[in-house]
Amino acid sequence: MSVWKRVRKYASESATSIIHGKAEHEETKATSSRALGDGSGHYVVVLTLEDTDYVCDYIRHGGDKHAFLDKFKGAHSPGFDPDVHLQTVGVANQTTMLRGETEEVQRRVRQAIVDRDGPELAEKNFRFFDTICGATQERQDALRELLDVPMDLLLVVGGYNSSNTSHLAEMGEENCPPILCSTLRGWFPPLRSSITTCTRNAKSFPIFGCRTDRLSSVSLPAHHARII
Repeated sequence: MSVWKRVRKYASESATSIIHGKAEHEETKATSSRALGDGSGHYVVVLTLEDTDYVCDYIRHGGDKHAFLDKFKGAHSPGFDPDVHLQTVGVANQTTMLRGETEEVQRRVRQAIVDRDGPELAEKNFRFFDTICGATQERQDALRELLDVPMDLLLVVGGYNSSNTSHLAEMGEENCPPILCSTLRGWFPPLRSSITTCTRNAKSFPIFGCRTDRLSSVSLPAHHARII
């Protein structure tokens, strides 16, 4: 995976990997292990923009090292010292994270380095490489197209514990109530005529939008669906 090559390169250049992802996610764990390089590399995992701002504030002003390590307990490399290991950093990400959020993490971290070191030194002390999965981006782009169409219900079909699935559901929350489905069994054929789909690859990862005024005769298969 390109993200693994990227964090290994960061480690070889003595740059700490700031990884945007879920620390407990298997992919992030694998990326974190590779960020150690030959054993001298370091990483810290940020999940939210709030986490990112905490790291950025430390980059700019320093702070309470013990409070930092406590906040990111279980999400940083062994021996991580924020006073030492935030001097030169590179941003990477779990490939299923939302592109827009990862780009904002990158922007905020870069600005923190610029504020601390100035633009010239920041070119040396900050690195970034886009490691969002192409298929993930296609699904997110397809959903953005779909959300331009008025609808009352969004069905996202995938595993309940999948980061891809949960991020797609999050994207739709502002427009309509999303429902996560583990299978389409029990939904079709009754819904077939009432569904609008704008996905580029609906067979491999279905995302559907529909109008609830056409669903009056359909009951939700609760054992296969979860309302968010």
